[in-house]
Amino acid sequence: MQTLFLSLMIALNASFATPTTKSPGIDKQYIYQHWVISAKESTKTVTVYRPHRLADSKGVEMRHKHAGMIIKKGGKLRQLRWRMCGNDTGPSGYDYQWKWQTQGVYQTLLVIKKKATYKVLALTQDMLKVEKLSK
Repeated sequence: MQTLFLSLMIALNASFATPTTKSPGIDKQYIYQHWVISAKESTKTVTVYRPHRLADSKGVEMRHKHAGMIIKKGGKLRQLRWRMCGNDTGPSGYDYQWKWQTQGVYQTLLVIKKKATYKVLALTQDMLKVEKLSK
C-alpha cells in the first residue's frame, strides 16, 4: 500500500512540475562561434546569421563572409569589418561585451552592450535568427 501511495505521489509531482524557462528552438551552447549575416534569408525586421564555415554553401556575399561577429565565452564579442582589397586603413573590427537576458517566461534576449538588444528567435548549430529591439 505504501509503495502504491509513493508511486502515486511521484506521478502527481511530475505532472505538476514547474515549467522550464528554456526557450524552445534556442540552444545556447551554439552561440560561441563566428557568425556572418545571410542577407538572402534576412528581412527588414529579422536578421539571420549563419556560421562562417557555412558561408559558401549558403551563398553569403563576400562583403558579409569576411565580416560578421565572433562570440566568445566570458562575454566577449568581436565585430569584424570587411577590409576590401586592403585599401581600407580603418580598424579590422570592434570589441563589445554581451550577455544573455531572460524576459518573461520564454523570451531570450542577446544584449550587446553599447550596440543593441536582440530578441533571439532561433539558435541552432547552423543558424542564429534575431530581431532587433533597441539601440
